[in-house]
Amino acid sequence: MKEEAAAEATGSKRQPDEDEANSQAQGFIDLWQRSLLIREHPIEAVSGVGLQELREALGHILEAHPLAGRLIHGRDPSGFDRLSTDTWKRLSWVFGPDAVQSFIGLDGWSMCRDVGMDSDWLRHELAVGTTFKLAIFPIDVQGHCLQATWDNVAVLVKNVYQEVADKVLAQLPAIRALSMPEIEDRAGYDMLDVNLQGRDVDPRYVSVDRLRRKPASECGITVVRQFLMDELGLKRPYTGTGLTEGGLAEFLVPNRPLKEIPGCVVIDLDVRPPQGGY
Repeated sequence: MKEEAAAEATGSKRQPDEDEANSQAQGFIDLWQRSLLIREHPIEAVSGVGLQELREALGHILEAHPLAGRLIHGRDPSGFDRLSTDTWKRLSWVFGPDAVQSFIGLDGWSMCRDVGMDSDWLRHELAVGTTFKLAIFPIDVQGHCLQATWDNVAVLVKNVYQEVADKVLAQLPAIRALSMPEIEDRAGYDMLDVNLQGRDVDPRYVSVDRLRRKPASECGITVVRQFLMDELGLKRPYTGTGLTEGGLAEFLVPNRPLKEIPGCVVIDLDVRPPQGGY
């Protein structure tokens, strides 16, 4: 029922032919892997093909068949069967064609940063054994991806989190008017640290069930903003504009099994922090 609500909130479209979809997604993977070889060896390949030529080739693919995707992360190798490895998540973050285009020449860490993943969060996850996979698929197969603006977050909360929608929507105007540092000053604690500790460790973590059980009088700005971070993934880099800090479009879609996404191609992604970098 939760997946149906999420799907209804984001709409639906006709799915493309699976073989064609798979071919386009694999086409990007091939071009990206070639770009890494060129990046590692500044002297261009024997064929004379450089990064610009690869970008142009990818541009032709994206013009005909726009691609989307997700950087999936988790600690259980057997759990990478959905867009989000946490099965309790109702929504997943997805990047669009502009991010796919930007990936040419980027390594795993840079790709994660490019789509808005916080560097502190990345370092923490790598330290506790989190691994990453790259999933690429035609954007059509996800249905109508809602760009992650504040207005669309309100729509998704109303449709996907109906049991707590009134509490969240009541605080959303005030949350939108404040910066994340201002909200954390009000909270008096590090909200990302609570998020990283997890729902079973810190009582300040706000899952949908905890928010549902709280009386409305206790669901102020801090509690609701913690819920948005913990349940929907609106972490510190979230801008509310539908774009990452780097200007790439970001979307929220239902958390679906990968086998239900025609044309989805998934590969392992090597993510390592740079020496002395960001």
